[in-house]
Amino acid sequence: YIIKTAQVKINEVLLNTQGKFWTIASLLFADIAFKGENLDIKTAMSLLPESAKGKIKDYESEGEFYADGALKGILNSDETPEITADFGVKNAKITYIPNNTTLEQVNFIGSYRNMNGEESLGLKGINASLKTNKIEGNYRMVNFSDPYLDMNFKTNANLADVISFYPIDTISKLSGKLDFVVEIKGKLEELKKDFTGSANYAKGTAKFDQVILQFKNDDLSAGRPGKEINIPAG
Repeated sequence: YIIKTAQVKINEVLLNTQGKFWTIASLLFADIAFKGENLDIKTAMSLLPESAKGKIKDYESEGEFYADGALKGILNSDETPEITADFGVKNAKITYIPNNTTLEQVNFIGSYRNMNGEESLGLKGINASLKTNKIEGNYRMVNFSDPYLDMNFKTNANLADVISFYPIDTISKLSGKLDFVVEIKGKLEELKKDFTGSANYAKGTAKFDQVILQFKNDDLSAGRPGKEINIPAG
């Protein structure tokens, strides 16, 4: 069965597809290519679980979002076909509508692979600007059922700008500056217990300056000027 051209909509994501299906000894095989059309942050995030969608309903975006990939292999209940996808964002803007706060110059190159039953997700060249704040980094996760993380990030941020773009329900006030450089590798469950354990690798620094933090329903606020935290290599 040859598909010359077709359009498939998964939630809000429109995919142009082409390829073929065939059978050998009653087994159904597929070789299908797909490409996303007219993508933005809301359409792309419509693929998230319902529990996560509420977090992005107040955001809108503009810029170049793209995705394309392929599915190859046997289609049955016992085996998973190979799935590859490349996606990314170029010079995008993401705005938190209630505060009219915009994350600008958003860029990254992403990839998803499901090969021989092992999944991996990678984001390279992550960078963005929020007013005078900058963030750069890379992220990779392998094996979604028991994730292994390999990531590095650095940022210099005005915390009042950050919370204006991404409010945290339990915090009513946050200000000050944060300089943050970190590199972390290891299994997520092990990192939760002890990110400096021998099986993991963590290195970085975090410098807080004139930070004021106040939680909701709390009359007190906490401040700590010029505090620096070092994460030793481990």
